[in-house]
Amino acid sequence: MEADEADGQEGERLWALDVSACPARNHCARRAGERRISVKVLRPAPATTA
Repeated sequence: MEADEADGQEGERLWALDVSACPARNHCARRAGERRISVKVLRPAPATTA
C-alpha cells in the first residue's frame, strides 16, 4: 500500500465525502480545534517481480 495526503480541493472533496458517510467525523473535527485533520489517499503498491 502507498499513501499520499490529499490537499486543496481534492482534500476538501474527500473530507465532505467521508463526513457524508460518517457524520460523527464532524465531532472529531470540532474537537480538533485549530489542528488540521489530514485526508490520506491509499492505493496498491506497484507489483514487484522476483
